[in-house]
Amino acid sequence: MPRQNRIRICPSCTYGVNAGDVKYCEECGTELVAKCPNPSCNEKIRTETARYCFKCGHSLRPGVNGPSAAEQQ
Repeated sequence: MPRQNRIRICPSCTYGVNAGDVKYCEECGTELVAKCPNPSCNEKIRTETARYCFKCGHSLRPGVNGPSAAEQQ
């Protein structure tokens, strides 16, 4: 699928944004660089569809706060 046809979900307001060359959410202005929301990690996320950070296991979904079950062990 061509990159310009993909939709990215804003991590702040969950607005659907065309993934082309857009760097900021059109609705709320949040930067669309995907980084882990865990302040002690802040790792760049490798895929747009990831649910958890590959480095620390923290949830990447809006409204789902905290670590994954694996991180809690």
